[in-house]
Amino acid sequence: MKTKELQPSYALWLAARSRNALRRKIFASLVAGGVFVVVLLGLIMMPRQVAVEAPVGLGEERPDTSFVVKQVVDSREALDRYDSLLVDARASAVRAASNRSHTIDTVSPELRQERIALMALLDELTVAMEKAAASPLPAAFRAIATTQALIGDPRAKVLRDSLDQVEKLREPFSALGAGDPIYVSLTAHLNELGRSLRDIATDHRAELRARIAPLMPIPVPPSIIHDRLDTMSIIVARGSSLQDYEIAMQVLTDMRTRNAQIDSIIRARRIVANSDAPPLARITVAIVVALFAGFGIVLLIELRNPRVSNRKEAESVSGLRVLAVINPVVKLVDRDRRMSDAQLPPLVDIVSDRYRVLYLHLTANDAKFQAVVVTGAESNIVTTVATNIAATAAYEASSTLLVDADINHRGVSSLLRIPDSKTRGLNGLLDHTLNWTQAVVPVAIGRDREMDVLIGRSEKSASITSADIERVRGLLMKMQERYDLTVVAAPLSYVQQASNTIIPTRDVILCVHIGQTPLSDIRDAVLSLQGIGRRVQGLVVWDDEAPSFQWNE
Repeated sequence: MKTKELQPSYALWLAARSRNALRRKIFASLVAGGVFVVVLLGLIMMPRQVAVEAPVGLGEERPDTSFVVKQVVDSREALDRYDSLLVDARASAVRAASNRSHTIDTVSPELRQERIALMALLDELTVAMEKAAASPLPAAFRAIATTQALIGDPRAKVLRDSLDQVEKLREPFSALGAGDPIYVSLTAHLNELGRSLRDIATDHRAELRARIAPLMPIPVPPSIIHDRLDTMSIIVARGSSLQDYEIAMQVLTDMRTRNAQIDSIIRARRIVANSDAPPLARITVAIVVALFAGFGIVLLIELRNPRVSNRKEAESVSGLRVLAVINPVVKLVDRDRRMSDAQLPPLVDIVSDRYRVLYLHLTANDAKFQAVVVTGAESNIVTTVATNIAATAAYEASSTLLVDADINHRGVSSLLRIPDSKTRGLNGLLDHTLNWTQAVVPVAIGRDREMDVLIGRSEKSASITSADIERVRGLLMKMQERYDLTVVAAPLSYVQQASNTIIPTRDVILCVHIGQTPLSDIRDAVLSLQGIGRRVQGLVVWDDEAPSFQWNE
C-alpha cells in the first residue's frame, strides 16, 4: 500500500523534470547540434579509413615550410623589438614635455583676496545646505539664513523671522505630537519656509560660482619640445626587418598555396576511390542519435540539479506562499487606445491583472506594507517585477518611490528609458553631491500619474563610508512617511548582507524563474534571508522567457 502511494508522487516529480528539460530548448539544441556534427563526421570518415592509408602518387612532393616559418618568426620578433624601442623613445619625449606644464595665477593681489573671500562664502553656504538636506530641521534652516552669504539678503531675513515665529507657535503643541492637526499644519509651514531658504541659498551659490570662475588661475600649455632624439638608426633597422618579414611571408604564402592544391587533389582522388554510403541514411542516423543524446543529457543535468517547475513545487520547497505567477503577456487592445499608455516602455504593464494582484497582496491586508524589497538571482526579472509593482501603485493613485539598489546592472534606467544624465541619484546621495529633490527622477505613468525613481550607476569612490550608507538608509526610512509605498529592487547577494546596505525594510519578496531557478537555491535563499532577520513575505513565480530591455540613449 505504501508503494502505491509513492508511485504517483515520483511520476509527477519525473514529469516536472522532463518539462524543465524540454524548456531548455537552446541548451538542448546546442548539445544535439554538437552530437549531430560528431556522429555525422564519424559516419562519413569510417568507410574511408582504408583509402586514407593507401599511397597516392602526384608526381611531386609537398614543399617543406618549416625553415620559412622560422624566418618569418625571427623577422617578426626583430620588427617588434625595433617598434618597442621607437615607442619608448617617443614616450620619453612626451613625458619630458608633460612635466613642464603648469598654471599661472594672473590676477592682481586685490582680486586674489576677493577670490579667497568668495570661496570662503561658498564653502560656508555649501556646508549649511548639505546639513539641511541631510537633516531638514528648523535649526538647519536657520543656519542657512545666518551664513555670511545670506546675512544681508532681506528675503532671507524675512524667512528667518517667520521661521522663528512659527516655531514659537508650534512649541505649545509639542506635547500632543504629530496627531494634532494644528501641529501638523505648522510643521508643513516650517518645511515650506525651509525649502524657500534653500532656494534662495541655491541662487546665491550659483551667483558666487559665477563670480569665482573668472578669477581662477589660467593653465599654461606645455612647453615645446626642443630636445631632439636621434631615431634614424632605429627606423633604418626597422625598415630592413620589415622587408625581410614581407619577403618571408610571400614565400610562405606561395608554399602553402601549393600545399593546398596538392591536398585538394588528394581529397578528390580519395572520394573517387571510395564507395560512398547513401548520404540520406547517414544524416537520418545522425539526427536520431543527436535528438536522443540532446534530451538525455539535458534531463540528466536536470535530475542532478532539479529546477522549479510550478508554483506548488516552489511553495513546497520554500515553505512560503506564491503571491503571483507572471505568465506570458497577452496583447491588449486597451493598451494602444490612449497615447499615454502606448508611450510606456514595453515591459511596463499597468493594464492587465498580472501585477495588480501582486500589488493588492501588499496593500489589501491589515498589515499594509510601507516598503518592500524585491530580490532574486536574475536581475532582469527582479527589475521588471519591482518596476511594475511601483507602476501599478502609482497608477492606483498612490505616491510611490522606486529604488534601484543594483547599481552595477542599472536595469531600471534601461527599462524606463531614463537618460544616463539622470542616473546619479543614489551615488549623489552617498557622496553628498545631491540632495533628495535633485536625486529623485519623476517618471510619468499613464495620463496623469507619476512615480519617483531613485537610480544609481556604478562609480568607484573611496570616499563613500559605512556612515554614508547608513545615512542614506535612514533617509529612505524617513521618506516612507512621505510615500504610500517604497519598492526596492536589489540583487539577492546584496539583500543577504546583514548590514552595510541602504535597504530600509525587513520585508522581502523573492523572485524565482520556472525552469531556471534550482530548488536548492530557493531553499538556501529563504534560509539565509530569514537567518539575518529578513521577513520573506512570499514568492513571485516568473513563468515566461527572461525579459530583455537593452536601451541606448
